[in-house]
Amino acid sequence: MKVYASFCKVKWGRAQAHDKAIINQFLQIAERELSEQRVQAILLVPVLIAFGIGIYFSLGVEPSWYYGGAAIAASFGALFITKDYARIFVVGLLLIATGFVAAQIRTHSVYTPILKRQLDFRDVEGRIVALETLDKGTRMTLSHVRIEGVQPLETPRKIRLKLWKGDGFVIGQYVRGLASLTPPSPPVIPKGFDFQRYMYFRGIGAVGFLYGPPEIVEDVKATHWMNAVERLRQKIGSRIENALDAPRSGLARALIVGQKTSISDDDMDAIRAAGLAHMLAISGLHVGLFSGVVFFALRFGMALFPPLALRYPIKKYAAVTAMVCAFFYMMIAGATIPTQRAMISITVVFCAILLDRSPISLRVVAFAATCILLIFPESLASASFQMSFAAVTALVAFYDWTRPVWSKWARQAGIGKKAALYFIGVASTTVIATLATAPLTLFHFQALPAYGLLANIVCVPLLAFFVMPLAIVALIAMPFGLEGMVFMLMQPGLDVIFRLAHFVLGLV
Repeated sequence: MKVYASFCKVKWGRAQAHDKAIINQFLQIAERELSEQRVQAILLVPVLIAFGIGIYFSLGVEPSWYYGGAAIAASFGALFITKDYARIFVVGLLLIATGFVAAQIRTHSVYTPILKRQLDFRDVEGRIVALETLDKGTRMTLSHVRIEGVQPLETPRKIRLKLWKGDGFVIGQYVRGLASLTPPSPPVIPKGFDFQRYMYFRGIGAVGFLYGPPEIVEDVKATHWMNAVERLRQKIGSRIENALDAPRSGLARALIVGQKTSISDDDMDAIRAAGLAHMLAISGLHVGLFSGVVFFALRFGMALFPPLALRYPIKKYAAVTAMVCAFFYMMIAGATIPTQRAMISITVVFCAILLDRSPISLRVVAFAATCILLIFPESLASASFQMSFAAVTALVAFYDWTRPVWSKWARQAGIGKKAALYFIGVASTTVIATLATAPLTLFHFQALPAYGLLANIVCVPLLAFFVMPLAIVALIAMPFGLEGMVFMLMQPGLDVIFRLAHFVLGLV
């Protein structure tokens, strides 16, 4: 027995030594990998913040402020007593807690009472802060609301009402009318689109319709600069309708002032079936095209004057001007949450140009996502945020990986080959973006456009090189009353988009 016990002891000792060697080897590999990936750690920042935001929105009850505050305080304090890789773990917990608290702060800052039950035949009053032209009728949003029979503390900050005839109303008027109101509807299916949460973060606590045109109690008051912006949007939309016939005017209004409600249901179905719905949502594509056209046109114009181009940083001048123009476009497009997110991303890109950094990198994408999640935490649950960053991340990673190949082809190509290379790039971009967003598209919309590649290969270049540049020219020409000529030139491009959409719909 003593010999057997000694044998077992020796064998156990060898096994322990072997296991220790394996563990030490694994730790060495892990340490080497972590050291090499330390410079890429910023890419995990938005992921960890998003994790904290997801925890908050997944809770069934509103948590106390103590939880998030205590987690941040504990994590921040632990930074001073930890070191090496333990500190990395603590930083991760701090970012998760930051996302949790950011979501909680945002939720409380936009608080609005939600109507508790349906109300019929109630007098409502409010000041018009938004007007949207629908395919049939008009939709107005009222603030400073008073509802018959509802206490002030239970009255929503804003309500949205539909009326069949909305001519003669302008932003800023105080109106009174007879309306039917209901609370915003909850998700139709589990994990589906939460219309109630969407309206809550817009400050709207009730929706409904007016039984007739409301009475104008008080005319326009220039009390807020946003009212002036909304009136400008309304005037631009009216000028577009006067210059173009339906359905072209609806598409032009969607692209310029972000009002896609005037597009008919049949045309919208065709656009969705063709995979072109992203063209109607004013987001990164439109803000990027608008600011990109301004940037390249201005830089090209300044480069024509050698004294100016050789003595001054014209690239940075063009970047600053493009940022200002992108902000103007964001305002006339409605300054919706997706547009604001796009503006933040564009600002990050142009700031990288001002700092002589590469504007196309995963770090820029991560920084933009971090800013957006901290300012608008509710964006995490939106399809536009998920799909836009999924597509951008995949595209930046792909083109960063294949950059040497594209550069080599571009240097050795003539005019014809460069044109072919461009269409190859558009096709590959569409394929990559479609593949990256396919799971999200199926989850949110339960459909995947089968012929999206065909439609996007034609429509995206048409939008980038024809429609959007003419839209910019039209905006410049409007103060002089010359926009009609520009919209006349734009008509063929708009017709091609509609015809291709309906053609693809026929293939489905």
